[in-house]
Amino acid sequence: DYDGDGYSTCDGDCDDIDHDVHPGAPEQCNFDDDDCDGLPGADELDEDGDGVLVCGGDCDDHDPLFWPGATEICDMQDNNCDGVIPPDEADADQDGTPECWGDCDDQNPNVYPGAVEIPGNGIDDDCDGVVL
Repeated sequence: DYDGDGYSTCDGDCDDIDHDVHPGAPEQCNFDDDDCDGLPGADELDEDGDGVLVCGGDCDDHDPLFWPGATEICDMQDNNCDGVIPPDEADADQDGTPECWGDCDDQNPNVYPGAVEIPGNGIDDDCDGVVL
């Protein structure tokens, strides 16, 4: 037992130089097999290849656009894993179009790009900048 952790290689210690690595040790967020079971911890995978582990804050390890510090893109999702969808990406009126997609009145579900323009109502229904 070279590292003094109470386990030798004969006892299953897979790294007898590191006292934090031995059978039954808690898994750390480090890509290593700390508990000597032959696998890193379940949250130590990087399935989307973005270089960020789930244990390191990756909130969607199946999509490389999601990780702490990622740039928010207009997709109505939390790309930077801070738990907040940016206000311009929220769809407050539930018309399927957030402000960042061109909804010029996200409080009115009848106003969005491509909506039918209703002449004489004083509203830019289709968000083209023209009120009929």
